[in-house]
Amino acid sequence: MDVLLVEDEPIVREILFEALHDAGLKVADAPDAETALGATSPPTKAPSPAVVVTDVDLGTGLNGVALAAEARRRWPGVGVVYITGRPSNLNGHALGARDRFLPKPFRPDALVRMVRALMSSRGGLSRPAVQG
Repeated sequence: MDVLLVEDEPIVREILFEALHDAGLKVADAPDAETALGATSPPTKAPSPAVVVTDVDLGTGLNGVALAAEARRRWPGVGVVYITGRPSNLNGHALGARDRFLPKPFRPDALVRMVRALMSSRGGLSRPAVQG
């Protein structure tokens, strides 16, 4: 899988899924962190994602920052794109070399470009880019 998309708003998740899928990416999606992590846990044979795209505020349960931390534990080197309409929800979280931030609202093609850039830099780390 190329992208694990985690977004609690169904219409937003559908739009982003379609944009990523239409760009030729293999996408798995989930409405929350627990579902996303459960779908990619053993005994499933799901391949590890190259990039996790997650809303920061996922309602109840784990938030996007906690999801990203668990994703990094499971898949070292995974890229993470944080999306949110409220940047303050990042609570001063420092972005690492494989992290990106995309504030809502954004055009779906901006997300596709960001995901592709992270995928192409997987072998060689690049400086973090904060969009905003």
